[in-house]
Amino acid sequence: MDLAELRRESKLFLRSRGVQVNETLPLIEPADAVRPKTAQFVAKRLCAMGYIIRAGFGMPLQEVGEWIDKLGLGDTLGSEERSIIGSRTITEQQKINFGWLAEGAQVLAWALAMAELDIFGIAMMTWRPRCRSWLTWLTSSKVRSWCR
Repeated sequence: MDLAELRRESKLFLRSRGVQVNETLPLIEPADAVRPKTAQFVAKRLCAMGYIIRAGFGMPLQEVGEWIDKLGLGDTLGSEERSIIGSRTITEQQKINFGWLAEGAQVLAWALAMAELDIFGIAMMTWRPRCRSWLTWLTSSKVRSWCR
């Protein structure tokens, strides 16, 4: 079955059970075209997200930028994150948006087997890798098995 047919059947199945389907979702790529990020990249992104989340809760952007530079996390930032941190100014809406990244950080922590999917967001507010142990943590990171 091709992807378009699978999508059509999935929509029919969901609708038959009363689930509203978002018609604007794109067709996803085939599984053999997916290139997952390495555990080390995921770990770096998680760490960067921790600092970005803190910016949403008041950590000065200059300090956030310094830590991201010091730990070599810049390659994991999105263009908007990079722009906001670089500008050293943040709007209230951007703070809110940064705070919501805790949801994504929790999933990355779960993928790295650091946490279960429950209250990780609270812990993320206080967790910081220390430079001395940073490289050890980064290089020893592993993602969970896809099959359980």
